[in-house]
Amino acid sequence: MASTFYDHVASCRHRNLTRYCNPDIDAVAKKAFDLEASDPGAALALWSQVDRKLVDDGAFVTLGNRRNMEVVSTRVGNYQARASYGAVLSQLWVQ
Repeated sequence: MASTFYDHVASCRHRNLTRYCNPDIDAVAKKAFDLEASDPGAALALWSQVDRKLVDDGAFVTLGNRRNMEVVSTRVGNYQARASYGAVLSQLWVQ
């Protein structure tokens, strides 16, 4: 839910992790939150505005992009990987 994320990272109404606060954005977020149950389409449009304003303010800076890489020999067969765990070692074989 957008409101939960917003409250934790950017809201002036609650203590947030970033200590970022913009009252203008907070007003739009409050309207979006109030409309979530009665008019989800309008709420989504308002959350989109909140997102654009946060980006325009530079409220967040990505510091990294976690990527994993596994290098496998040509002698390895039946290589399988899981997104969260990487290689499934029990399925590998080596010539």
